[in-house]
Amino acid sequence: QVQHLMIMEAYLQYLKIGFKGAYLASPYLKQKGNGLWESGVAHFIFPSEQEPGYSNASFSKAYDKKFGDGATNMFLAFMESYKQAFIEAKMRMPHYLGFDVRTRSDIQNLAMYFMAFGSDILCLRANLREKDVAWQILAKSGINKVYHLPAVPMTINELDLDIAKGRIQ
Repeated sequence: QVQHLMIMEAYLQYLKIGFKGAYLASPYLKQKGNGLWESGVAHFIFPSEQEPGYSNASFSKAYDKKFGDGATNMFLAFMESYKQAFIEAKMRMPHYLGFDVRTRSDIQNLAMYFMAFGSDILCLRANLREKDVAWQILAKSGINKVYHLPAVPMTINELDLDIAKGRIQ
């Protein structure tokens, strides 16, 4: 729940930067082989063809080859906004062990609630929850329009990924 709220606060800062692509930050839970649970935030990044510059760091293109030009800058901007959300809430940000690229099938329980798309917020929940604190967070920031596009996380068989992504006709 805390991750969900901090993601919403981070989206508010992130939207001000002016990215045009889509960004989905999703809390997840995964049971590991030893029976323990791993929690974190999965990032799904879809840059547009012309994203604004954000960082000149030497690693500012680290994920661009895998996800498209501008993806790394979108990630860096979101993470800075996410960190700032914890600071403003006077909460300690969780320690994440690393940032690695995984397939969707490697992430088990994924909570897809809201997504930033250009200057808009999309609600991906299949069933709207009136008491979700996210609505208050959005309203207090002046956002009075959210698009509802119900979605559920699906896993495509690894053997079918090339077809699903249009790489094979």
